[in-house]
Amino acid sequence: MTFFNEGAERIFGYTSGEVLGQPLEMLLPVSARATHHHHIQQFANSPVHSRRMGERRQIAGRRKNGEEFPAEAAIAKLAYGDDILSSVVLRDVTEQKRAEARQRFLLETSTLLAASLELNETLQLLARLWIPSFADLAVVEMVHRGEFYHLRAARSTEGTVEHSDIVTAAGRRLSAMAGVDGSRTQPVDGVPVDVALAAVAPSHRAAVEALAPHTATVVSLHHRDGLLGRITLFADRAGPLAGDDLVLAEDLAHRSAVALENARLHEQLHRAVAARDDTISVVSHDLRNPVNAVKMLAGAVLQTAVRAGLPAEITEQVSVIQSAAEQMDTLIQDLLDMSRAEAGRFAVDLRSVPCATLLRDALRTLAPLAANKGVALATEWQEPLPDVQVDPERVTQ
Repeated sequence: MTFFNEGAERIFGYTSGEVLGQPLEMLLPVSARATHHHHIQQFANSPVHSRRMGERRQIAGRRKNGEEFPAEAAIAKLAYGDDILSSVVLRDVTEQKRAEARQRFLLETSTLLAASLELNETLQLLARLWIPSFADLAVVEMVHRGEFYHLRAARSTEGTVEHSDIVTAAGRRLSAMAGVDGSRTQPVDGVPVDVALAAVAPSHRAAVEALAPHTATVVSLHHRDGLLGRITLFADRAGPLAGDDLVLAEDLAHRSAVALENARLHEQLHRAVAARDDTISVVSHDLRNPVNAVKMLAGAVLQTAVRAGLPAEITEQVSVIQSAAEQMDTLIQDLLDMSRAEAGRFAVDLRSVPCATLLRDALRTLAPLAANKGVALATEWQEPLPDVQVDPERVTQ
């Protein structure tokens, strides 16, 4: 090497005096040194005067302290007498690669968090997401509808993530931990390991103690209504989360809180729908009994009226009562059909029905109501009216 500027000194950690006169291989990872001379020779003998390095694979550099880093570089050559001078312009892309990795991580986790609205699945996922990027063991705790949910996930010796079953207990609350409570909005806090250990559910303490963690971090899951839950991270490495790792953890904490809130709302909606269906079932049953009694009695009265030769006006009125009771029975059935409609199984009984028949049935039902109001109903249509494809009971409603 014959020239080494200040930018190169900052990137590699060497002074120019340490590298001038030395082979370029000292700035390369050990694994790349054997083939480097061959590549340089190929470039020197080619008609190409400049090109981007690493077109087929990611290139890397090696700092004075032995740290390897990703890089982007371009090489150019210049004939100088009988010699060939090569110049390399190199850029350290460590931060760029880290930013890309963070974005990929957040994209993947967001996709996973959006894949399910089931509360238990979301809790299990929240425990796994933090391992191994941020912790070796994670404990997830949440209070919902008066019940305390908790589970843990840990990295196994094989590198996979294993989690415990979700345990629920009535009445237990999230205990205060080093000032981390519902009044705080800081999403990620480092706390002493013994304080964090004392606050988690007793069933997880043996697993945490077996890990012998060096650090503990509390991730508070906040949403509009306050504190939803907490994830306690235990890591077998020194030093709290800081810098870009802390920013990434806070971003993941926000996304986790949104996913947990969505799962809670979905679970509440599921319970509300189930309660509504139960209520409809009970109400429909209680309504159907008196309606059936009206139908049966109206039918019996109608038969008696016909046998006794009562005036047609009376039999018509009894017939209207019977028809109205049948329509009421259909409406009750429609209440029960609501759940079928939500499931996409709502049935419509289409039949070919004379349009005149539909009109007469509707008018016959409305005639007594109109008479009570002193309203005269007059009908007029030109025969023949066509048949129509309808569900006659639902159209009459």
